[in-house]
Amino acid sequence: EKGSPAQRLYDLYETWTCADEDSETDLAFLGTYTDLLLDAETPEAFLDACAFVYRETGCAPLFPILCYQESSSGNTYPYMGSYFFDYPAILAYDPSGEAEYRDDLINALTDYACALDKGFTEKDAEAAYELQKQLGSGTDYYSTYEQYLKYAFYDGALPEWDEYELYSKLKELKDAHPEFYGEDVEPETLTLTLEEASDVFSDPLLDVVSLISDVGYHDFDHVMIFDPTYDSLHDLRITSDDLGAWKITAVFNLCDQLELCGSPEQEDAFYRMIVTALSALYCGAYTTDELYAILGVDQDEESESDENGENEEPENSEEEPEDADEPEPFEDVIRDIASPVLPDDIGRLWCEYYCDTDIRQGVLDLTYEIIDAYRKKFETTELFDDETRAKAIDKLDNISVFVGWYDYYAPEILSRAEGGTYLINISRACANALELNIRCCADKANYNQAIFDSFDDVNAFYYYFSNSMYVPAGILGGAFYDPDASHGRIMGSIGMVIGHEIGHAFDSDGSCYDSNGGDAYWFSEESAAAYEEVKNRFLTYYGGFETLSGVVQDPAMTLDENIADFSSMSIITDCLSGDPDAQRDALEAFAVMWREVLTESYKFNKQTYDEHAAHQVRVNAIVASLDCFYELYDIGEDDPMYVAPEDRLIFW
Repeated sequence: EKGSPAQRLYDLYETWTCADEDSETDLAFLGTYTDLLLDAETPEAFLDACAFVYRETGCAPLFPILCYQESSSGNTYPYMGSYFFDYPAILAYDPSGEAEYRDDLINALTDYACALDKGFTEKDAEAAYELQKQLGSGTDYYSTYEQYLKYAFYDGALPEWDEYELYSKLKELKDAHPEFYGEDVEPETLTLTLEEASDVFSDPLLDVVSLISDVGYHDFDHVMIFDPTYDSLHDLRITSDDLGAWKITAVFNLCDQLELCGSPEQEDAFYRMIVTALSALYCGAYTTDELYAILGVDQDEESESDENGENEEPENSEEEPEDADEPEPFEDVIRDIASPVLPDDIGRLWCEYYCDTDIRQGVLDLTYEIIDAYRKKFETTELFDDETRAKAIDKLDNISVFVGWYDYYAPEILSRAEGGTYLINISRACANALELNIRCCADKANYNQAIFDSFDDVNAFYYYFSNSMYVPAGILGGAFYDPDASHGRIMGSIGMVIGHEIGHAFDSDGSCYDSNGGDAYWFSEESAAAYEEVKNRFLTYYGGFETLSGVVQDPAMTLDENIADFSSMSIITDCLSGDPDAQRDALEAFAVMWREVLTESYKFNKQTYDEHAAHQVRVNAIVASLDCFYELYDIGEDDPMYVAPEDRLIFW
């Protein structure tokens, strides 16, 4: 049916399988927008072209603009930064590498500029290099490094790595640059009034409010901008003399986001730029071949050895199987191709098969049952004084709850018969994401779609800055939820997960955000002091549980998750008090939900970065502090899980 998730996924799949056949159409599509940028005769016309291209393709030639929730007020505003990954700017991040890599990068950029066939010179390329350095000087390169290494590890580009080595390399980078990533260094996001935002650039042509409005944002009274970027942008200017540098940069950024270049010469120079920049980022630690592998680029396709006959097939080579050119299975394409483009459609289609409205309503009712149990606990807990108690209950009463799925704003995906290609559909999805961001800034109610994960995600979430929680349909199955199970088992599995997420609204981070998601610490001095005592008790308690023989996971790293776990299970068992069978079901469902089989090396590595306790500790430490556990299973002092009453955890 036209407009359905299944239709959009099928049409995306169809256009993906025919991508090679549609290459000329794609190049024409790309050329329409690159010509607009390259043919602009004045700075004003160029900026207008950038805004138009952004609206039409969803890809930012210069300044990406996103919706972002401002923590101090909870309101949603446009957030403008420079282009999110400017390759020459890596050298601005680590100037020590510039002498080694600058010439190679400028040579590649010069070849790229010449391949655009618009009369650009080496001087234009050098100016573009300096512009991109300035535009990207506020980029978080630790996150960039982490992202690329993770892709390399999980995609098998560098299969000899293990996770421990991966995170060791990240730590080395962090330690090597304390000026960027020291413990006291926290990048800030500035919230500016419209008058302040107009002063970000000294050049009146680069008026932030106008740049944002031209893309389509409206009804906003503040602008957010990344602090380091703010300082670097002020002296930017766009004039007729340096217009070529801006054009080269804009076209490069557009092709980067669309993953298509207008000619083989452009593509060759494009990847040389990226590989050179990554060599600088990785401090020369990886060969060119390894970096091409990380990028997923097949160098054989770029090789000129065919001219010498080196890549010719041997005469006696075996014939390829007849099905060699068959398209990948639909399921594989959905996983690898459609997930980043149509995640909501994949999730919604999954819901149609595995999560009906009865399941959704049942879990929603369960959530409000647990919220009510928290409310009753807050009314009597000695942890809160009257002032903090009132604010805690107000925050609890204002939590927005989403279960399963929600209405979402979907792109129109075109079939090949309608003129669609894979690239065109990718662009339509990007433009749809931009439109969603515009809607989020116009109406805060739309913001949840922008931050929530896919419907089929096996997880649950609490969002401090919007005081909302989301239980995706993906977790409503398996060991987490069985609608036919007893009430006790449901409470001990998905009920525990829900209670855990609610608990985050009142932990160390949750105490810093009010009922509207605004940045406001709402614990009184008396309640804060009492909470600190609870935290210290948790640290001591979890320090007594080994994950492996002689190995204890850092309890400070897992503190908030441990508190949320115990908060939830204490609430759950209290809800079931008076029904020992239900309590037993809840404890056993809790244990089954977190069972796992791991190698010792994996378990050891995992505990160095996972903010959750190792699963056997996650279960055993909790139940060993629940009085009902001792009564239900007749646990005595001689049993290995026995904890003396005075050493057990007490929270609410």
